[in-house]
Amino acid sequence: MAAAARPVVSGGAGRSTPLSEPELQHLRFLRRLLALPRSTPAATILAEAGQPPLHARWLRQAARLWNSLVTAPEGSMPRLFVQAAAAVAVDCADVPPQRQPWAAQLAHSLRAVGLTFEPLHMDKISPDSAQQATLRLHLARVTQETPAHTRLRHYFCDVRPECCSLDGYGRPPYVTEVRERRCRRGLTELRTGMHWGAEEQGRRTGTPREQRVCPHCPALDGPGGIEDTRHILFVCPLYAAERERWPELFHEFLGLPPASVPLSAFFQQSNTELAALAAACRKKARDAVSPQ
Repeated sequence: MAAAARPVVSGGAGRSTPLSEPELQHLRFLRRLLALPRSTPAATILAEAGQPPLHARWLRQAARLWNSLVTAPEGSMPRLFVQAAAAVAVDCADVPPQRQPWAAQLAHSLRAVGLTFEPLHMDKISPDSAQQATLRLHLARVTQETPAHTRLRHYFCDVRPECCSLDGYGRPPYVTEVRERRCRRGLTELRTGMHWGAEEQGRRTGTPREQRVCPHCPALDGPGGIEDTRHILFVCPLYAAERERWPELFHEFLGLPPASVPLSAFFQQSNTELAALAAACRKKARDAVSPQ
């Protein structure tokens, strides 16, 4: 169990360290729940679902198990077990973590996230503190990685800067307010940057960023810029009718250059209207490229 509670942080882009099979399965479940593509960064999936990394939950569960053992009556089997586990954990400093006894692995995991723990002291562990310390380490590494990754900058700097802190981390309200996945899919794509536009589609095909220009603007209104979330929402003439249909979503930002519109504020408006707008834009784009 403590091996499962190891403080491995997958990294914002999901590439810095290998993930265990349970962690991969957890991410696959959340990704499908949100209807996001496989290339979505692990940190983005977790944050948009409002979930801590799976190893944070494991460490919390390991802490609860430890507490149940150290509070068992003297002479009981659980108490004898934890005393023996603590005793054999003493001389394991030079043993690789994966080969250490359970109590030593637990101590190693807790220390790795900044918590002090000595098995022989038989002290209780705060499960909440264990999970929060692991999440804090995860967010620190995400923050460190974000400047080097366009997808992470879009999500953690432009859309949800608040979720880089423990107090701001959590599930965004629209996930529960817009219950049907098909109705919120477009909004999820625009929020995460994993959208239908050329910015993301070109990334998948290896097209240089400066060449991921909007394919709709030339036919409608002259050359367009990079087809990213801002271009889709505020610039592209293909979606002019959708902007007119939901004018209240854009009223506050009239007169601002698209690059200056705070996406974090834009996406804090009515979730039902945002989801309807995004769904309509997504359908318009699909219809525009479908053969007539």
